Amino acid sequence: MIKFLAPFVFLVLSGCTPNVQPTNTPTELDQITVTNLSNQTLTSVRIEVLSTRSKIICQQVGPNGFCAFRFKARPLRGETAQIDWQIGDQKWHELISAKDVGISKGWYQVKLNLTLTADGQAKIIAVESN
Repeated sequence: MIKFLAPFVFLVLSGCTPNVQPTNTPTELDQITVTNLSNQTLTSVRIEVLSTRSKIICQQVGPNGFCAFRFKARPLRGETAQIDWQIGDQKWHELISAKDVGISKGWYQVKLNLTLTADGQAKIIAVESN
């Protein structure tokens, strides 16, 4: 009976341990949201990671609207993204480096929220999503 009970207790206790990821696991990205903080429609919104040439495109984002892209989580590397958007005939361009995004230690998965304004401002913040 003891030979059976000892492995059973071990299995029960190991099932109670929290699911903690190792600290050396890179932070992963699983969503990007683009929010229009202006009262005009944004067109041709494009986010491109320069090193990989991967792109996200929103054809139109209405006033105070947003578009979101959810995808399989992938490691967030220290890369630079180029952001382009247009309001009417005015075109805007911004480069955002990974250094511009504050990610707290211990975050394993994040989503990025990009806000764009009518005066050409682009701000990106990371939000923990795990």
